[in-house]
Amino acid sequence: MTPLAETPKTASDRAIRCTVYDADAAPKTLDDLDAISDVIAQRAHLASQSHRQKEVSKQLTIIATIFLPPTYITGFFGQNFGWMVNNIVSPQIFWGLGVGSQAVTVIILFAYFRYKKWF
Repeated sequence: MTPLAETPKTASDRAIRCTVYDADAAPKTLDDLDAISDVIAQRAHLASQSHRQKEVSKQLTIIATIFLPPTYITGFFGQNFGWMVNNIVSPQIFWGLGVGSQAVTVIILFAYFRYKKWF
């Protein structure tokens, strides 16, 4: 067996210079290829995890956005303001303002999300 004059620096150099007489270059090249395939598999796995995490965050944000306005309206109507005590005198007005405004905001948000194809 004849040794090579120069030691190759990269896997592609080893693959090009690998001859039938060079017994050390082929296993080293195979080890390099195995290491490269492991890195590629790891990066693909991390990319798929990142995509999944992005989708979950998007869904949680949409749900939080839908429930934020009704929560605010509920908190507002839970206060005992003088105006509300004096002006909301019948159950119909209460249901129209309190529950109706919540339903309208949820419907508007739902329609917007459908329009944007987020939901």
